[in-house]
Amino acid sequence: MKSKKVNMMKCIGMITMVVLGVQVSVAATYTWIGTEAGADWLNPANWNPNGLPSRAASDTGYINTVTGPVFYDGSGSCHALEIGQTGEGRMDILGGTFSATGFDVGSAAGFKGTLNVYGGTHECRYLCPGFRGDGTVNMYDGQITVTGEIRVAYYATAIGFLNLEGGLITSPGISIAPRGGGDIGSILVKDGVLLINGANAESVLLPRLQGYINNGWITSADGYELVLEFNGDKYPGVTALYAIPEPATLALLAAGLMGVIRRRG
Repeated sequence: MKSKKVNMMKCIGMITMVVLGVQVSVAATYTWIGTEAGADWLNPANWNPNGLPSRAASDTGYINTVTGPVFYDGSGSCHALEIGQTGEGRMDILGGTFSATGFDVGSAAGFKGTLNVYGGTHECRYLCPGFRGDGTVNMYDGQITVTGEIRVAYYATAIGFLNLEGGLITSPGISIAPRGGGDIGSILVKDGVLLINGANAESVLLPRLQGYINNGWITSADGYELVLEFNGDKYPGVTALYAIPEPATLALLAAGLMGVIRRRG
């Protein structure tokens, strides 16, 4: 009987160690320490501790330098992407597939963050240009699928900017300055497209976006006309926000295209 008790205690001890080991590995934090411009996100030596954050393990990635990571290609992730948490941070995404529960750009009050997306196909639950600090997301190309909500200038301490220079962002919801007020958040639309595909896209989010436009929080770039529509021919079944070139801009674009054709001919 005594030996059975000893064996039982050993089993309990081993189970406890396994459980504690899992708990330790579940919530690791990684801080970007790369110092060279263009340093690769996927190089473990650029992180402290040495390794790569993972969304599956609920890891957080902190980026607090403007010589921040470049995500070139392949697949990468983290639970929370915190850009500008204890210092000014920047990240560039050129391609590949990147995912996170939250893209928190301008993570902490008093600090700045910038996320530039040039290509690739990416996913997050929350896209937050200006979480608690000053955050800017520049979308040039590629696609971001937001499964929860776009939150521009989320907390009262935040200032947020989302610039749609190209590419596509889809989301079931959007809010600008929900906990603040005044001109602390904005969306600038040029060649990019924002599609709101939530169940209440027409009844709730279409009027909300129109209100943001009326407030001057959503504008188009110079030479472009802002378009907000629901279930249009171009984007059926969703609320679509995009911009079209004004006649003068179209003439300039056409002239530039003809110049290219002549040079190539």
